[in-house]
Amino acid sequence: MISIIIPTYNREDLIQETLDSILAQSETNWECLLIDDGSTDQTWNVLQNYSSKDDRFKIFQRQDFNKPKGANACRNIGIEKSSGDFILFLDSDDLLGFDFLSSVKDKITNTKNDLIIYQSVYFFENNSNEENIVKINSEESLITSFFKKESIWLISNPLIKRVFITKKQIFFNENLLAAQDWEFFMKILLLNPKLEFNLTNQSKVKIRKHLDNISQNPTLQPQKYYHYYKARHMIFNDYLNAKQKVNLEEYYKEYSQKILYELIKLKKFNWAKEIISNESIGWRKRRNLFFLKTYKFTKKGLSKISLS
Repeated sequence: MISIIIPTYNREDLIQETLDSILAQSETNWECLLIDDGSTDQTWNVLQNYSSKDDRFKIFQRQDFNKPKGANACRNIGIEKSSGDFILFLDSDDLLGFDFLSSVKDKITNTKNDLIIYQSVYFFENNSNEENIVKINSEESLITSFFKKESIWLISNPLIKRVFITKKQIFFNENLLAAQDWEFFMKILLLNPKLEFNLTNQSKVKIRKHLDNISQNPTLQPQKYYHYYKARHMIFNDYLNAKQKVNLEEYYKEYSQKILYELIKLKKFNWAKEIISNESIGWRKRRNLFFLKTYKFTKKGLSKISLS
C-alpha cells in the first residue's frame, strides 16, 4: 500500500482538486493522510467531507500533537501515522497524473530499493506548458551533486520505503522554513540508501507554480535565504564526514558568502552577523564584523567582508 501524506493550510480553493486526482486513480490500495496546520478557512470542513465519504482519507489536526506550526511538523505526523509500504509526499495543490499509482505499483512491489525517484512537472495556471523538475548530474557522486544543487528533485518526486526512514529516524526539521526538503533528502542520501531513478514515466505528479509559498514569494526572500544557509550549515557541520567536508568546503564557503551578501543587501544584519560568527574566526571574524557595522551605517565596505 502507498501512504500519501499531505500537509495543508487554508487550501479550501485548491485541495479538492488534489483529492479528486487521488480518487480518480485506478489503483485503489492507498491511504491518504491529511494533516491540517490550523486552517482559518473551510479547509478542515473539506477534509471532513472527504473523510466521511471514503475512509482511506485519514484526517488530523497538527495542534492535537503539540507540534510547532508548519508543513514539516505536519509531514512528521503523517510519517508517524502512516502504515503503507511506501510513502509519497504531496503538497495540497499538487495533482496526481492519470493512473500514476497504477503505473508505479509494479515497480515498488517486492523491490529492494529504499527510494524510487520519478519525474514530475511544474504546471502553471492558465498555461498549458509543463516543465520537467528532476535533473541529475551523473558526473559527480549523488551526495556531492545534490548538496551543490546540480542534481535536483523535490518532495513529491520520490516514493520512499516507510521502514527505511522510520527505522533510521529520519524526519523533517521542524525549525526550518525553507530548504526542508533538501535537508531531509541529504540526511537520507548520507545513509547510502538503495536508490533508483525512473524518469521516463508517462504519468507524473504535477506541481503547481504560484507565489503562495516561501520559495516563490519575493517578500519572503530574506527568510528563504537565511533558512537555505541554516540547512546547509547543519548538514555540512553535523552530518558530513571529514572527507565529504574537504570535497564540499569550497562550494559551502562560496554559497555561504553569497547568502551573506544577499542578507546584508536586504538589511538583515542580525542574520548576517550569525553567518559571520559561524563561518569566520579570529582576526577575520573581527574584521568582518567591523565592516558589517560600517556597511550598516555607510553602505560602504561590502566587498571587504569575506569568509575565506
